[in-house]
Amino acid sequence: MGILILSIVVGLFTIVCTIAKPNFFWNHRKARSLRRLVGDGFTSIFYFILSIAIIALGVLHYMYPNGDNLSKGYKLHMEGKYEEALAYYKKELEEDPYSDVAYNNIGWALNDLDRYEEAITYCDKSIELDSKSSEPYANKGNALLGLGEYEEALKNYDLALKYDKKSSYAYYGKGVVNYDLGEYEKAIECFEEYEKLKPKDVDAYYYLGESHYNLGSFETAITYYDKIMEIDKDKEIIYLFKADALYYLDENEEAIKCYEKAIELNNEFSEAFYGKSRVLARMDRIDEALVDLAKSIEFDEEYKEYAKEDEAFENLKNNAKFISLIK
Repeated sequence: MGILILSIVVGLFTIVCTIAKPNFFWNHRKARSLRRLVGDGFTSIFYFILSIAIIALGVLHYMYPNGDNLSKGYKLHMEGKYEEALAYYKKELEEDPYSDVAYNNIGWALNDLDRYEEAITYCDKSIELDSKSSEPYANKGNALLGLGEYEEALKNYDLALKYDKKSSYAYYGKGVVNYDLGEYEKAIECFEEYEKLKPKDVDAYYYLGESHYNLGSFETAITYYDKIMEIDKDKEIIYLFKADALYYLDENEEAIKCYEKAIELNNEFSEAFYGKSRVLARMDRIDEALVDLAKSIEFDEEYKEYAKEDEAFENLKNNAKFISLIK
């Protein structure tokens, strides 16, 4: 933005001086030499062309700000090399102290390095230079989200959407805030908008699935878990989530299959062993339930406490093996 403003000011100044021909400009040594060489008319044409070129270069720099430093930084950023990307963004800022893009990208990199307070400072500077650019508001929202300042984060996501109704970053961040606040219906609205802009995003499917699950819409939740599995069949946690949803739909056999798949992918997955034991207990397959409960406790003793209060084991309260396991 800084170079754009400077180029417009210089270009317009040159145009005005060419028309008005003030003494300091028209009788400057270089201008006089050019006038003697090609005449006043061609000199005026030359300065008009020069003015337009200066403005055009500034506009091109603003529209396509992928200078060498920014493009190298962006490439490294996408590779997860945040410190190296940060160095290039700062180098760009040294060369153009008024680059709102460089300030924004520095804030973006700092967010990915969990340096949220620093990120806010750079995002604010980017906003100061271009108050109608969406990205720095979204990045500032992400920093505030990282600091747990949810209300302020929401304000910045809304500002990002004000200036760009298709800001996927803002919809995603706003969805996460609402999810963390337990506002699952609002989270669903945000992630549905995000999905329109960024289809087949595993993280969005995760939040949509979990939001529906927390609202008790287990069948809908399963559709999103299935979408994740279509993209990545090796996420044991998703098989666990699907199994838990199937449990509440009384789909016992299908739930067991999903728990077993989760265990196949991670044979020390205590939560999957525990979930499977709950289903087996409900089906009165007591011996099998106790085997899986023992496994879950072996990997995480916290499940002793969970089992003591869990209604799924109500029919085992007087079982000697069960009592021994939860001591």
